[in-house]
Amino acid sequence: MSEMLQRSLLPDWLPDLPGVTIGALYLPAGDGSEVGGDFYDVFRLPDGRVLAALGDVTGKGVSAARVMGRVRHGLRGIALATRAPAGALLDALDDLLASYSDDRLVTVVIAIIDMARHRVEVASAGHLPPLVLTREGTTEFLEVGGSHPLGLPIARLLPGVPANRSQATVPVPAGSTLMLYSDGLVETRRTGLDVGLPRLQAAVAAVPRAGRCDPQLLCERLSAALLPDHREDDVAVLAVQLDRA
Repeated sequence: MSEMLQRSLLPDWLPDLPGVTIGALYLPAGDGSEVGGDFYDVFRLPDGRVLAALGDVTGKGVSAARVMGRVRHGLRGIALATRAPAGALLDALDDLLASYSDDRLVTVVIAIIDMARHRVEVASAGHLPPLVLTREGTTEFLEVGGSHPLGLPIARLLPGVPANRSQATVPVPAGSTLMLYSDGLVETRRTGLDVGLPRLQAAVAAVPRAGRCDPQLLCERLSAALLPDHREDDVAVLAVQLDRA
């Protein structure tokens, strides 16, 4: 029942969008008996670009799932109604969380993909950096100057620190795959990010390719290569490939 609740809050299916190919994976922690807070979403914006997002709500249980549902559905509604840039979308999500009484923090990364110009607009609220795999097999983390998590009253806690979110626009060649992921893929109680992120990069580079890597297969092979049989945390992975021109 917990896993059914979790999956009901995630997209029912991956959309078939022009210009991109999409793969995604969600795995619950342990035996799946407790709801987690990882989420992902991907959808087409009115101007034809594609928005991909992935995030993680602190803690577990029904309350974490409730916050996760609010953030995911809130992001979709705000993005479709306002056509705001990625950084402004994070600001709007902060305001949305502030309107509720929940005190959970949320990390999230938003990537708005412009297929025609082969570039991605990225903004992060305390989340791990996206990873790009080119069709030649090179890999690179996108350092986009991420900011504090959602739900943190930064203006009150740290006066003088800008509350508005920044964003970066980076080129991504055609045929490349943009990967978003939660910390359950790269971090455990015994292994920190200093070990987990290089392991992820090496595992992505080692996936066999023949000029093209299927995004769904990439997600599945990464989970098999990096995750133990008994997971301490739930895991979400989203891979979006820019189709060749």
